[in-house]
Amino acid sequence: MKSLSVRVRLTLWYGCVLAATLVGCGIAVYVILSYSLMQEIDKALDRQYDAIADRLEEGRDLDELLEHDHHRPFVLRLTRADGTVLFESEELRSFPVRLPPDSPQSLAHVLHDVPHPEHGPFRFMSGMVQGKTESWLVQVGVSLADYRHELAELGMVLVMILPVGLLAAVGGGYWLAGRSLAPVQRITSTAQAISAKSLSQRVAVANPNDELGQLAETINGMIGRLEHAFDSMRQFTADASHELLTPLTAIRTEVEVALRAERPPEQYRRVLASVLEEVERMAKLGDSLLLLSREDAKVVQMPKELIRLDTLVQEVAGHMEAVAEESGLRMTVQELPAVTVHGDPDGLRQVFFNLLDNAVKYTPQGGTVAILGRVEDARIVIEVSDSGIGIPTESLSRVFDRFYRVDKSRSRELGGTGLGLSISKALVERHQGRIEVQSAVGQGSTFRAVLPLADKSRPTAGKEGAS
Repeated sequence: MKSLSVRVRLTLWYGCVLAATLVGCGIAVYVILSYSLMQEIDKALDRQYDAIADRLEEGRDLDELLEHDHHRPFVLRLTRADGTVLFESEELRSFPVRLPPDSPQSLAHVLHDVPHPEHGPFRFMSGMVQGKTESWLVQVGVSLADYRHELAELGMVLVMILPVGLLAAVGGGYWLAGRSLAPVQRITSTAQAISAKSLSQRVAVANPNDELGQLAETINGMIGRLEHAFDSMRQFTADASHELLTPLTAIRTEVEVALRAERPPEQYRRVLASVLEEVERMAKLGDSLLLLSREDAKVVQMPKELIRLDTLVQEVAGHMEAVAEESGLRMTVQELPAVTVHGDPDGLRQVFFNLLDNAVKYTPQGGTVAILGRVEDARIVIEVSDSGIGIPTESLSRVFDRFYRVDKSRSRELGGTGLGLSISKALVERHQGRIEVQSAVGQGSTFRAVLPLADKSRPTAGKEGAS
C-alpha cells in the first residue's frame, strides 16, 4: 500500500468507502421495499378477511358471499368446524393449508406462509369466524410470486446500477485526485529544478488560501532563506578571501623588494617586523573566523560559571584605560550593579573588550567613552557609549554583519577585521542575551549588551569609577 502513489491511495480509499456506502444503501433499499410490499400484502389480506368474516357473522347466503366478496387475485377456503370444506379456490384443491403449529385455537386470525408445489409460496390469513349457527375456518391467501418478482427485479437493478455507479464514481475520483494533486507535481518539478545556482526561482502559488497554496508559500519562504544564506556565504567567502589576500600581498611585496638587492641589517629587521605584523593580523583573523564557525556549529559547550559581571566589566575597562589615554580619550566607569550571571567569563571579556575597542577606535582625540549598567526585568544591561563619529542610519542594521565596515579605509588603517561586533553578537546570544546599537552621525554611538541574571542574584549599586 505504501508503494502506491497518493493519487491511487486516495482513489482506493474513496472507492472502498463509496462501495461500502452503496452496498449499504442498496441493502437498505431492498429491505425497506421488501418490508413495505409485505405490509401492503398483509393489509390487503386483512381487508379481504374482514369483509368475508363480516358477512359470515351476519349470516348471509354463501353464494352471495362468494359472488360479492371473493375476488381475484385472492384465493379462499371455507371450512366448517367439523372439517367439511364448503368452498375452496381452484389453486387450493387437493392442497391442505395447515395452520402454524403454535397458532392459538381461538377466533384470532393469524398470518402465515405456505409453499405451494405448483404455484409457489402463498401468504394466508387464517382464522375462526363464529356465524349465527356455526363456526367457520376462513383462509384467505394470495400468491407471493409477484412480490418475489418485484424484489428480484429490484435486486437485478441494484446489481447492475451499483457497479456502474461505483466505477463511474471511482473514475471521477481518480480524475479529481489527479487534478487536485497537479499543483503538488508542479511544486515537485520546480523544487527539483532549483539548485544553488538558481535559488531565485519560486514555486507558483495558484491559490494562497488553500493548503497547497500555503505549502507553496512555505517552500518559497524556505527557498528565500536558503538564497539569503547562500548569498551571505558567498559574501563571507569573498570577504574572507579578500581579508586574507591583503596581508599576503603586503608580505609578498615587502619580501620581493627586500630580495632585489643587498640591504643593511636594519632594513631587513624592518621588513621582518612588517611581515610579523601582517602575520599577527592574519592569525587574529583566523582566530576570529574559527570562533565564529564554532559558534555557528554549536560544537563548543559553553561553561556555566557564576560570574560577577560588574567585576568583569571593571577588569576589562582597566585594561583598556591605557589604550584610551594613548588616544587622548577619557574613559569612565559609572554605576554598575553588583550582579551575577551564568556563562563563559572569557567569552564575556571578549564581548566588552570588542565594544570598548570599537568605541576607542572611532572616537576622535578629546572624546569620552562611558560604561554604565542597570537592571531591567531580571536582566542586566551594560551600555558602552562614546562621543565618536557615529554610524549612519542606513548602516545600523548591518553593523553586526561579518566583515561589514562603515568606513572600510579607516577600519583597515586602525587594524580592524570587521568581525569584532559579529563575534560580540554571537557570544551575547550564546548567553541567551541580545546586543543593540543606537547611533547618530557626529553624536556618537551606544552599544547595549543585555544578559539574563543568574537565579537568586541580588543587584546592589557599585561604586563609580573614572579615569
